[in-house]
Amino acid sequence: MVFGAAVLMGCRHKQRLVTHHGLVIDTIRSSHWPNFRLTLDRVSGFDTVHLHGTIYYIIEGDLLVTAEQLNDRLAKDSARQKIVADTTRKQPKHLFEQQTIIEFNTITLDTVKWTKFPIRFCIDKHSFATQAGGYDKVSASMRQAALDWQAMCGVKIVYVEALDDQVGIAAGADVDFVVSYKNFDNSGYVATSFFPEDPVSKRVLLVYPSYWTTAYDQVGVFRHEFGHIFGFRHEETANSPAVPTFCKQTPSPNQTSVGVSYDRVSVMHYYCGGNGTRSLDFSANDKLTFPLIYPKSN
Repeated sequence: MVFGAAVLMGCRHKQRLVTHHGLVIDTIRSSHWPNFRLTLDRVSGFDTVHLHGTIYYIIEGDLLVTAEQLNDRLAKDSARQKIVADTTRKQPKHLFEQQTIIEFNTITLDTVKWTKFPIRFCIDKHSFATQAGGYDKVSASMRQAALDWQAMCGVKIVYVEALDDQVGIAAGADVDFVVSYKNFDNSGYVATSFFPEDPVSKRVLLVYPSYWTTAYDQVGVFRHEFGHIFGFRHEETANSPAVPTFCKQTPSPNQTSVGVSYDRVSVMHYYCGGNGTRSLDFSANDKLTFPLIYPKSN
């Protein structure tokens, strides 16, 4: 299935502030942090991206969901389940003082994670044609982000650079996902990615115009987006009173936690409410908990 700048169309809707039992879904931007409280039938407050004929709503600033997924997320309570620690090996005494948040599959009774390694990606070079030096910058930043993840836990990432110049390159037999540029004027979005269980047609890491001017570290942006690809959710969805109200995001229905508290400086935490970092580096807790999901021994 072919995709590129010609078929990755975006549109914007007027944002509307309404309430629904205190549930919060937000479209956090690179320069400000508004929270949007929506009723189930009011999805028009979210910006949308058209990808392979499907309309996706942008939530939490960098996640794409269908209208059905958005309504499900608003309608269902969080069903958090705790991962049972492996008692056969010694864990640092302070390991569970903080947490990392990941999706949980209630059918397989396992975390939702990427299972096919190495994970292969390429960059749609043609989509960056209008951005002088943009392809080179994204290529270098993706390389470094991949190296950082591989050094930290048991994931293997392969950049298939030979396919970057292939017109219409898409996720499929040759690569697991593609990095592509989306000219989404004045949106404020920096990047969006996907989760492991998403269909192949959705496996695109989209880069938006604000990437070039963001106050976030540009490698850090991709460290964060790789986190979603590996199944990790935003730390602001933690079920903890320590999460600033200004930053709080709605948990997904099947969210689970490694640990019991809240990591205010995780790579998966936006910079908001006085928490998070603009560098989007791995926190000490990230380095302890991510390898529980992706052990280096694997």
